[in-house]
Amino acid sequence: YQGEVKLPVNLHVAKSEKSNLLQTVTSSPNPANNYTVLTYSLENEGEATITVFDVSGRQLFRRMQSGADGLNQFTLRSADISGYRGVVICQVKTETATGVVKVVF
Repeated sequence: YQGEVKLPVNLHVAKSEKSNLLQTVTSSPNPANNYTVLTYSLENEGEATITVFDVSGRQLFRRMQSGADGLNQFTLRSADISGYRGVVICQVKTETATGVVKVVF
């Protein structure tokens, strides 16, 4: 067979769910003594994973948290990181974005 065959195609494009963009991550007080409050802003409600690392990259702490649309907070206590003293990197990660802040304990 030679020639061109034209077939009708119905294409349905589904609208994707809104991404959960992480807009900011801050820490206060910083330097921290016994605790610091991590504040982060989400574009949409969803899960966020909070992970804390020492400067060598060793994971000290990890927790999943349900986040609301807008500002969210998480209190990180010295006991959560086994009393570690020094600079830590606090990472807040959603499905589509990651934010970090350095904190001195």
